[in-house]
Amino acid sequence: PEQTMSPTSKEGFSWAWITKDYFDSSDDECSVLAGDRVELLNDHDRHWWLVRMASGKLGYIPADTVEMGWEREARLNLIKNEELCRWQP
Repeated sequence: PEQTMSPTSKEGFSWAWITKDYFDSSDDECSVLAGDRVELLNDHDRHWWLVRMASGKLGYIPADTVEMGWEREARLNLIKNEELCRWQP
């Protein structure tokens, strides 16, 4: 069977950034703050992703709080390009 590639299997893209605060409601979840960087360990569930915090703690967070490295890079490049276009004579 053909294997599908997930963000966690792409070289260099296992890091993710948190886009909004989330406070855990059970022992298997992690509390995260906007701007935190986490290591994505498992993204196979549409709603809850397993991450490792900088502290080493493992836990689940809602998938909608996460911006993947490649998404972040694309967003930042778009912002840079828009700024460059504004300064063109």
